[in-house]
Amino acid sequence: PDGAALPAGRPGAGFYLDAVRAEVQLVSRADRQQAIGRPLVYVVTDLFSRMVTGVYVTLGEAQWPHAMLALAHCGADKQQYSQHYGRRIEAEQWPCRHLPEALFVNAALTLGWSGDTLLNNFNLRCVAADEGPDDWRELLARRFRLLPPGADGVPCRLDGVLDLDQFTRIVIDCVLYYNNRCQLAHAGGLTPRQLWHWGREHRGGGLKIYPEQLLRCSLMPVGVGTVSADGIQLFDTLYTCARAINERWFERARLRAPWSVKLAYDPSNLDTVYLLDAAAPMQFHACHMVDSQSARRLLSVAEVARLPRAAAAATPLRSTTQSYAVLTN
Repeated sequence: PDGAALPAGRPGAGFYLDAVRAEVQLVSRADRQQAIGRPLVYVVTDLFSRMVTGVYVTLGEAQWPHAMLALAHCGADKQQYSQHYGRRIEAEQWPCRHLPEALFVNAALTLGWSGDTLLNNFNLRCVAADEGPDDWRELLARRFRLLPPGADGVPCRLDGVLDLDQFTRIVIDCVLYYNNRCQLAHAGGLTPRQLWHWGREHRGGGLKIYPEQLLRCSLMPVGVGTVSADGIQLFDTLYTCARAINERWFERARLRAPWSVKLAYDPSNLDTVYLLDAAAPMQFHACHMVDSQSARRLLSVAEVARLPRAAAAATPLRSTTQSYAVLTN
């Protein structure tokens, strides 16, 4: 293609983060008779190529800690991610595993944001923006009616049919079709993927790569858990980890008294949470559910809260972690 006829800029100079709610009522993976709410889809787009570089699907209200998991997904292995949801793809179909030089965020998502964290940890400048590219919306809108993040919906033909995994699979299909098949009018009919590759080859890129798990855990929401004789508790769910066993935390809690710890977690899947270490702020310790919690595996915060006898209220969100981290299993 003629470079003069293509948009200015280069891949990774800036990404735009936005969110939209789908007007479909999802059901719990634990009990398909139970409605759990309408999903919120966070989408990150490369400003130059319009490539969708990251997504995150969850429930609840739009908030900065959840939005950061969409940014973390920008650095994820998309083959592995897609396979988790039953979609086998080639690496070239979704080639983004990077952070940008700057992140532009829909102003509606910036309540409680911590741009300093991104700048200090990832040298990533964060800017509020009133609008950005939304070419991808048309593909989602063909499958679901889309709403602003805070809007209420009306009954939909798919209400009570899809769970969070099934809905996420549809979002992945839409993103793959958009990135690889949709022709961009402003770029001479190139697809986002073609423009992404052309830009990287001919104009370089402002793309930065970080270890996937390090990036993800550094950007997770943080909640306050309790160490007791039974385990490490968060969202009424019990966990254990190598550090707690080696240092005999549970025996200490039984003999003395419970104490609080900070845990990073993914609201859409509580299987593994990560213990923050105040004495070593650059480390996370992976905590896994104890065997007795098998009924809670693969569930989100919203689904766990609706399980029978789930007496504990959800722990309020805290700010995302403030430092780089080294994962410890």
